[in-house]
Amino acid sequence: MPIMTPTTNFDASTQGWIRVGYTDMHPTTRDDGNPAVLVQAVPIIVRNPSAGTLSDASNIVRGKAIVDTGATRASVPLWAALDLGIVKEEDAKMSAFGVGGRLDGYRAEIGINAWIGNQWLDVGVVTALIPDTKRSRSPSAGQPFLLGRNGFLDRFNVCFD
Repeated sequence: MPIMTPTTNFDASTQGWIRVGYTDMHPTTRDDGNPAVLVQAVPIIVRNPSAGTLSDASNIVRGKAIVDTGATRASVPLWAALDLGIVKEEDAKMSAFGVGGRLDGYRAEIGINAWIGNQWLDVGVVTALIPDTKRSRSPSAGQPFLLGRNGFLDRFNVCFD
């Protein structure tokens, strides 16, 4: 599938679907030493649900998120959760399992808005996994945000073509 850039127009089919332009994301490094891969992603805003508004830039983190049909829940890099005060270093960790096996992380409530159909839609407050890995700690490492089934795909019907 070719990488598409955001578009200012969208089509709504007779079935009511809205075509969303994807943005390409370039992870800068991969842990396994293989070259970075282009993936489709949508712009998002992540917020601490207990602090501020979207208009207050100190209370939000902007990024791009992969719509991950295989992810049970959303995932936010640790650096973003720390910036927003969602996770504190001394919080108790939990174990999580992913494609790469077991990892330590945190479970936290986050607010998400996604750029869909030429507008910011409030996904709401969802429970997210915050992985505690070397890559997740650094904004320059390219750890992606993920939109998973719990919170995103249970609210929106998505069709990939």
